[in-house]
Amino acid sequence: MATSSDTISIKRISEAYPLLVSVRRLLHIVSVSPDMKVEALIAADALLKKSRAVDMYTKMWDKYEAIMGGVGLHRDIDWIANQTAANKTDLGRLEQEVKRTKNNGVKEAVRLALCDIAKYYIDVDQADTAQSHYLRVRDYCLGVNQILTMCLDVAKSSFEMGNYPSALSFYTKGQAKLEGDEGIRHRLELYGGLSHLAAEDYRSAALCFLRISFNCASEWTEAATAADICVYAVVCALATFSRKDLREKILDSPSFREYSDEIPQLREAVELFHRAHYKEALAIVEGMKPMLGLDLYMRNHVANLYKKIRAKGVELFVKPYNFISIPDIATEFGVTAEEMHEEVVHMIENKQISAKVDDLENALVLEDVDDDLAVLEDVTDTIDGAAMRMKAGLVRLLLLRENFEFSEGKGLSVDDGGEQYVEDKTSKAAPSGIFVRQQSGAGMSMGEGRLTGGRQ
Repeated sequence: MATSSDTISIKRISEAYPLLVSVRRLLHIVSVSPDMKVEALIAADALLKKSRAVDMYTKMWDKYEAIMGGVGLHRDIDWIANQTAANKTDLGRLEQEVKRTKNNGVKEAVRLALCDIAKYYIDVDQADTAQSHYLRVRDYCLGVNQILTMCLDVAKSSFEMGNYPSALSFYTKGQAKLEGDEGIRHRLELYGGLSHLAAEDYRSAALCFLRISFNCASEWTEAATAADICVYAVVCALATFSRKDLREKILDSPSFREYSDEIPQLREAVELFHRAHYKEALAIVEGMKPMLGLDLYMRNHVANLYKKIRAKGVELFVKPYNFISIPDIATEFGVTAEEMHEEVVHMIENKQISAKVDDLENALVLEDVDDDLAVLEDVTDTIDGAAMRMKAGLVRLLLLRENFEFSEGKGLSVDDGGEQYVEDKTSKAAPSGIFVRQQSGAGMSMGEGRLTGGRQ
């Protein structure tokens, strides 16, 4: 995904996704971008003539024939006739294969035949018929990976139909399996996340997207690329995550660091938001609005998500106060006092903040709720993080003094009398990002906050 509407590449969209997903994305651009309409239509026309989707091709021409004719394109009657005949032949052959394998009674052969005919219906843009065949595959699955694949196929076809509850149901069934291919699981997370996004459950969507391995996302050809997943995850997270979640699940996440290399300004937006620099963070998101509006799956959520991101910022900003001027809040978020007054009233009505508006003073009066513990926990987490980074630096200096050799790794590994200490990422007792290789037979042991070691 590009970072602005000016750099959206029609060619890249045509190549980065499955063929019909590319066509749907291009036709969405046609509907919302006058400047890119003609280029997107030409690309969609070329892609559809490489597919089996005769009905989609015909519908596109019925809707845009005047525009396409104006740039020298013509409805390809010969292709329609030839592809329709080929589709009929292929469907007949696939139906015969299903009958033959059922008569033979070999489960694996029946499963493969049903998958083939379901794939045919996906290719001709009939996801509902494809889903019915994928559901029949369930009776012929022999192992965990086959069950996971069936769940993925049903979730994907349900998502394409717009049946998001069904997609989420099979996503849940697939993830309930404790074993199986990780690549299939990550694909399930993608369609679970997209279905949550479509249902406006933005927090669940963000969690799904953040569980997807960057390596998987960068290698597959699915409904979203690694860059898309990065955008979806960050925007949904900013709208719903607490400051602690932003730190733990995004800023301190090694896997997300790889995603953020795709679009560095997204990581910057999260860092600014986490540090309470809301105006600057919102400016980055605001700048991405045109690009988000061109995205097939984000198109209906851009305005709602932006409002939620700003509301989340307001909620975090006013939390430490008992009394604060509404113009001061407006200045912090770069809006007028009137706009902020309307927003905080809306937030109070929706119980996002417990407060009252003092119209005489034009101020927000927060109700006396017992939030001291939550504030203390936030402050303690921040202090603990800083202390842990300082401790890691001190450990590194001590080890350098004892002639240990360093290289980058995922944790701290120390040989101590035959026992190995490996960093627990959930523990605050271990410094992160250090791998130690002993250079000259030095012995070492580490206790909580204590290090002893020396040359032998």
